[in-house]
This record gives sequence, structure tokens and C-alpha cells, in this order.
Amino acid sequence: MQTCNPVKNALNNGIALVSSKQNPRGLFIMPTVNNITAIRADDLTLFDTKVAADFMGINHLTLQNWRSTGKSPRYVKVGRSVRYRLSDLKAWLEAQTRNHTGEVA
Repeated sequence: MQTCNPVKNALNNGIALVSSKQNPRGLFIMPTVNNITAIRADDLTLFDTKVAADFMGINHLTLQNWRSTGKSPRYVKVGRSVRYRLSDLKAWLEAQTRNHTGEVA
């Protein structure tokens, strides 16, 4: 049997799920915290479609249309809900930056 437990790393206060396995006698082995990576705050900030569209300065229907055609920023499905990471919105906006009208992506 294998379970996942949230473990807090004292060094960077990052939280990660680590696997703990049962030994043959049924006792749990303490999980290790060696492979915990810090999570950036931008990756924890999730916006719904309307807030993401406001952040980008566009209509939320435009963002829905772009998502269905593959032109939108990366998004996360949480159940049936669509959410956008702040880091993905920033990266997508940066990729849209141009120096002149003839420049292509």
C-alpha cells in the first residue's frame, strides 16, 4: 500500500507530496524530503476566465474563443473549471511582444 502525505520542508517552506511505503511489518517508513522544489508564487495564483481576460485587457468571450482555437495562453482544468496561472499569462503576453508590425512570432 502506498500513500501520499503533504510534507513541509523547513528550509524553503515548500510543500510537496511525497510517497511513503509500508514495510513488511505494516509500519510506515518516514517520507523523505530531499526532492522538494520550491513553488513560485505565480504558479499558485490561479485566475478564472473573466479575471484572466481583465488582466490581459480583452473580453472574456475572446479568451474563450482563443482557448477553443488553440490561440490562448496555457490553462489548467480543475474539474470542469478552466483556470489560468499568472506565470502562464505573463509568459504568453511576453511572447506576443513585437518590435514592428511586420515581425512574426
